[in-house]
Amino acid sequence: LAEQRGDFVAARALLDELAVRPQVDPGVLVDRARVIERSGDRAAARAAWEQVLARQPAQPDALFAFASLLWQAGDEARADQVIEAALRAQPTPSAVLEGVALRYFGTTGRHARALRSARRAAELAPADPAVLRALVMALLNAGERGEAESFASGLTTRFPDSPLAWGAYATAAAVAGHYPAAGSAFERWVRLAPDDPDAHSSRGFFLHVSGDDPAARDVLAAGVARFPSFGTLWLNYAVVLEALGDPKASEARRKAESLMTPEQRAHLVR
Repeated sequence: LAEQRGDFVAARALLDELAVRPQVDPGVLVDRARVIERSGDRAAARAAWEQVLARQPAQPDALFAFASLLWQAGDEARADQVIEAALRAQPTPSAVLEGVALRYFGTTGRHARALRSARRAAELAPADPAVLRALVMALLNAGERGEAESFASGLTTRFPDSPLAWGAYATAAAVAGHYPAAGSAFERWVRLAPDDPDAHSSRGFFLHVSGDDPAARDVLAAGVARFPSFGTLWLNYAVVLEALGDPKASEARRKAESLMTPEQRAHLVR
C-alpha cells in the first residue's frame, strides 16, 4: 500500500525489516529490490537485485532489472551478457525468458531485437494473452503497425473476455488512426479491467488525441487520484492539462518525471 501511494521510503523501511528475518520469503526480496529501484537508488537496487539472483538465478524480474541497471550505468556489454547467458542456460526454450529479453531489448531501444524475442515467446506460448499482447506492443514499437492491428484484432476474437486482448487492439487501432474502433475497444478494456491503471491512462490519452480534452482530463484526474504512483498516468495528465492551459500541468509533469520507470518511458506508444 505504501508503494502504491508513492511512499517509497515507508515501503523500503518495512521491506528492509522483513528482508533480514530468517528464511525470508523470496518474494520479499523481489519487492524490496523493486521499491529501492523506484526510489532512485540505483547502486543499492543493483545490489538488491543481485541478492535475488543469488537465490533465484533465473528470476525474471531480477534478470531484467539487473541487466537494465547495468545498461543505465554504461556497462552495456555486461548487461547484454546477463540476458544472453540466461537464454543460453535455459534447459528448454522458455516464453518467460524470451519475455525478459523482449523487455530488456525494448527498454534499451533495440526494437528489432525485442521483436524477435516477442515472436519466439508467442510461438512458445500461443494461448497466453499476456505473451500475445506483448507481441502486439513489440510490433508497434518496431513500426509494424498494420501487422500489429491485424494480429490484435484476432486476439479479441480468440479471447473475447481478456482485457489484455482488448487493450492491445485498442492501442493498435488508435495508432493506426482508426478512432471509432479504438474508442469502443478502450471502453471495453476499462470495463474488463477497472483496477488496471494502464487501462485508464491509455483511455485518457486516447481521448486527448481524438480531440476530447475535457473528457480526457476527467478520466486522468480520476486515475491519478486512484493510482497515485503510476507515472504514465501523471505524464498523460500533464499532457492534457498543458493542452488545456491549466497551470497544474507543471506539477503533474514533475510527478511523472519522479515516478516513471525507464521501461515505461521506452515503451510509450504515441
